[in-house]
Amino acid sequence: MCQHWQRELLTITSAPETMTSRTFFAFLGVAGTAAFVGNMLTIGLGFGGYWQSLEPTVFIAWFSENFFRFLIPTVMSVLPFSLIGLGASVWFARTDRHTQRYWIGALACVVVACLITAAYHLPTNFALASQAMSPTEASSTLSMWLTMHWVRVAVATVGTALSLEALRRSASASAVRS
Repeated sequence: MCQHWQRELLTITSAPETMTSRTFFAFLGVAGTAAFVGNMLTIGLGFGGYWQSLEPTVFIAWFSENFFRFLIPTVMSVLPFSLIGLGASVWFARTDRHTQRYWIGALACVVVACLITAAYHLPTNFALASQAMSPTEASSTLSMWLTMHWVRVAVATVGTALSLEALRRSASASAVRS
């Protein structure tokens, strides 16, 4: 499988006519989406386990002190690349509907993950950071937070798979055109 993707990537990058904005944004979309998943896996597997190991009062204090340190770097380092790359790739694939539907699917997955974040995680994060919850509430909130987090991870992982398939299809179409 790995050799297949290496061959596909070489096909995209070796053809002179594909060294365009289309290629740049396709890579940006795939890399941004994969980085988004990687970031969320780190949060879920690393921080999630750590948070669950803490006493609720210690968790609330930790979260209150550290949440804002992670918010801006996380949002600004991953999402713009993903959204811009996928959005541009949807536009560049407008004449190839078969490939475009994969770019649209990948973009839709990232948007759904962002909507879950905006509707559930951000308000919950702000509530936790305000230290307004009792330890019992914080403990049950963390359990639900992690459940919803894994939904985000699953949706974004599907988005990454769709973006890789769109990239593969773009490479195949480029090889046929050459």
